[in-house]
Parts: sequence; structure tokens; C-alpha cells
Amino acid sequence: MAIAGRKKDSPFILVHHSDRGIQYCSKSYTELLNRDRIAISMTESGSPYDNALAERVNGIVKNEFFPKRIYRDHKEAKRSIGIIIKNYNEKRPHGSLDYLTPSKAHDMSGEIKKRWKHYPYKKKDIEKDQMEAV
Repeated sequence: MAIAGRKKDSPFILVHHSDRGIQYCSKSYTELLNRDRIAISMTESGSPYDNALAERVNGIVKNEFFPKRIYRDHKEAKRSIGIIIKNYNEKRPHGSLDYLTPSKAHDMSGEIKKRWKHYPYKKKDIEKDQMEAV
């Protein structure tokens, strides 16, 4: 388990974030986190969709910018994350923003055309939707 194997001599506070799934709210799990002085963070409503944007951005940061990079220390990681965020906001175009960067989209006025990806339904998904409508 990651909690048991972590270094406890770090000056940084570890934060455990979850979507209020039942396993993360159980008495034994929260007691374990509290005993190891791990801060507990949960979404406001408990809806997994509350995390969607954060999970999407985290995935982009981890997979597109320096994948599998191991940092020497928190200072190096913090510096690198700052560069990643700057590139994400100022250099990486987003399909949901008409292929503008977030910074350019933020500075614009008026409506921005969304270029969402549309994935076709599989036949069994369509049949399921039709059965639920009846």
C-alpha cells in the first residue's frame, strides 16, 4: 500500500483527494489517513463529474509534458510544473476552444466555437438507449 511505503520525514503535507467514493469515506480508511497525518480532500457534491476537469488537466500534464519524468526534489518539480502550466495556457491549442490557447480564448469576447470530438455510438449502446426510452 502506498501509504505504508511512503517517506514520513518529508516537510510537506500529503493530501489525499477523492470523489467521496464509499471506500474513501469508510471509518477505517479515514482513521488510517488521520493517523498518518494525511489531509483529506473530497469533492463538494460527491459527483465524479466534479473531478472531470481536474482529471483531464492532470492527465494532459502527466502524459503530454515530460511523461515518466522523475524529479530530484519538490523545488525542481514545482519549477517544471510552472513551465508546463505556462505552455498549457499559452502554447497548446484546445479543440474545445476553436483551437485557440486558453490565454487567447480568455482575452477574447463573444462566443467561441466549440470543436468537441463526437464519438459514434456502438450498436449495442443505441439498442440500450432505445430500450430505456420505452
